[in-house]
Amino acid sequence: MGDASNITLSNCDFAGNAGGYTVGGIVGYGSAEVHLGGNSVNRGTITASQTAGGIIGYFTAGSNISTAYNLGTVTGGAGAEGIAGGIIGESKANIKITDCVNTG
Repeated sequence: MGDASNITLSNCDFAGNAGGYTVGGIVGYGSAEVHLGGNSVNRGTITASQTAGGIIGYFTAGSNISTAYNLGTVTGGAGAEGIAGGIIGESKANIKITDCVNTG
């Protein structure tokens, strides 16, 4: 999913290759509240020229993530602008993360 806002997602499963500027295995960019749970999984390869996250690439609003799993490979951009995270690449807001696992 590209830009998500004011949405609840559950039982999402991604198993491919995703690339771009800001990329996540389930959500690339969260511009308003996103609630993600219910055993969502990224099994794919996430590659971004700037910000990459196994589950969420970038958040700008408060959100919750629970029971999410990143099993894939995550690569952010090169240099000072490149950011990568197993669960979340970058956040500009408060996020509650519970029962999440990164093995990628």
